[in-house]
Amino acid sequence: MNILIPGQYPRSEKLVAATRDFDRRRITDEELEAVRKEDAEDFMQKQTGFAYMSTGNLAWQDHLRPYADIITGCKVTGLKRFFETNTFWKVLEPSSETPAVDESKLDEWVERYFLAGGMYTPDSALVFTMPFLYLFKRYSRNIEYAQITEILDTVARRLMTLPEKMLVIFEPSVGFTELTDEERKLGRDFLAKISTYSNTPVILATAFFDVTSELEFLYTLPVSGFGIDFYANPVEKILQGFPMGKLLMTGAVATDSTHVEEADKLRDFFNSVTWHIDRSQVFASFAGPAELLPREAADAKLDVLKEVMS
Repeated sequence: MNILIPGQYPRSEKLVAATRDFDRRRITDEELEAVRKEDAEDFMQKQTGFAYMSTGNLAWQDHLRPYADIITGCKVTGLKRFFETNTFWKVLEPSSETPAVDESKLDEWVERYFLAGGMYTPDSALVFTMPFLYLFKRYSRNIEYAQITEILDTVARRLMTLPEKMLVIFEPSVGFTELTDEERKLGRDFLAKISTYSNTPVILATAFFDVTSELEFLYTLPVSGFGIDFYANPVEKILQGFPMGKLLMTGAVATDSTHVEEADKLRDFFNSVTWHIDRSQVFASFAGPAELLPREAADAKLDVLKEVMS
């Protein structure tokens, strides 16, 4: 089934409460992990039949904070608003002038964060999510693009050695900030480099913003496909000139509203998309990060996607 749920999935109320209790030292780490595993198993069952399953990243705080565990001398500091949402991310700040990945920690880190602590095997068919360069730069301090590129390259190289994976690189900055020519070149060069590591499909996923002014840049990037928020972008403009043979991760259900989309309207939408792009190349998804929704609403929206895509 062509549905992708990259990134973090909302925690259940039970897991939210357990996390709060753990922070207040009311329960042990083992008790928290038991609740998290129950949540993860429930999410796993909801993805039965998916071409690439997601772990839900239920142990993550945001897309960047886990990187503090492997970057030498790195800490998390004050909060910064996550684009135009009502959530906030911690900011990464290395103490070293030459921050880099401690590769001796990499295998354990990948198992903990990307394989859900061993819940999934290295050869499981999974979708992994990484931040792109501009996102990393926005939510870090005192770290240069060259260092960010090296850090993300090291992680991508490790992830892309694992079989049966899809890599989604998340970048909401496209359409939000004006990229310089140098930033565009850095992004293109980075994607070209990691594309040589394996045959793992790589999708560059945007969110929140109108990216139509950036299509010339996006559509020339050396990736397998693109993720588009179709609440912020008109179907016609996105599909006109869409590169032949590329995948489209279709942001078809909203993450800024708990209203559950109607199945018939979603079918009409996907029919209009597959008029231009072969159905096998189209993956249904959330328009933005799923964790912005309550778990109950995300589950209901996912159920509708499954009905439409079956």
